[in-house]
Amino acid sequence: CLQEDTTTVHQLPRDKDETDLQALLGMLPSAHWVLVSGIWGGRFDHLLSAVYACANVAFQRKLLVLLSDEQETGLVLLPGMTVQVKLERAPLALSLLPLSDTAQVTLKGTRWELEQAQLRQRELYTISNEVVAGKPVTCKCIDGLAMFYLKSNIRGLMN
Repeated sequence: CLQEDTTTVHQLPRDKDETDLQALLGMLPSAHWVLVSGIWGGRFDHLLSAVYACANVAFQRKLLVLLSDEQETGLVLLPGMTVQVKLERAPLALSLLPLSDTAQVTLKGTRWELEQAQLRQRELYTISNEVVAGKPVTCKCIDGLAMFYLKSNIRGLMN
């Protein structure tokens, strides 16, 4: 946990009922946003657990949760949340993923725009969209939970 120029180290037992990330998220002080890094590479089961742990804490505490490293960025979108990014160059991937059974979203500034579309976890069709050159990308989550995902070399990607 990093807060006001101080670092706190927590020694967690190896044998516990939650993951290290779940335990850490439960210890977070009051905040408006959280940046989670170091989860994208490695094992799929760990990644899936981490994404849902982040979605859960975002929903429960009404936090802005950003999962990011030098190549991948995901933003957990809560109902009523809008994100807008201006991309200097096209990402390798831009996807919108439902994190609840269903999520209703609007997406603008992409080749395949969505207007109050109902996303379902069992029918993922909102992956690998394309950015319209020169236009900002805007995504609004109307209902449910969703992740706005970018795959790219983030250096020089956003301004």
